[in-house]
Amino acid sequence: MLVYRAENDQQIRRAFMRAKERGLNIGIYTKPLFATKGEEENLAEILKLPDEEQDLVGIVLYGGNKQVDKASDRWLNAPSLIFFHSPSSIIFLRKG
Repeated sequence: MLVYRAENDQQIRRAFMRAKERGLNIGIYTKPLFATKGEEENLAEILKLPDEEQDLVGIVLYGGNKQVDKASDRWLNAPSLIFFHSPSSIIFLRKG
């Protein structure tokens, strides 16, 4: 698993959209989720908006190494936070 920090909203949005286009499994973290208290509330909050309108603060991409690399567009040359042993997952967190 690799953990990266996006420098701006556009980077995280681009990785999210590219992952969707490639059919990767994606987990999203949105700003409103910080105010919820459980899975049901989380799901209700996510369902309020279409994917393109979510206020993303983090995403998790799951898939084969090549597909995950292509989705991330290799816009970050090195992990800025943590490197774990499973390179088939990447977590992107929004800066700030």
